[in-house]
Amino acid sequence: MRVAPGYVYTDHNRNGCNGQGAWYHQLPREGVWVCSGSPVPPGYRTTDHNRIGCNGQGAWYLVRA
Repeated sequence: MRVAPGYVYTDHNRNGCNGQGAWYHQLPREGVWVCSGSPVPPGYRTTDHNRIGCNGQGAWYLVRA
């Protein structure tokens, strides 16, 4: 998985991009759920885990470090 610099993945659509799957990305901010495997930007850390987040991929809660 490759994310644009400064962004995090926040959701996954299994049917997007003609069935290949598509990742949603946005700028990081406190209180966002980020998908497992998404890089954690400097100044942030993850806390809680939601196993069904990101359409079953798993997600972590992003907070300021």
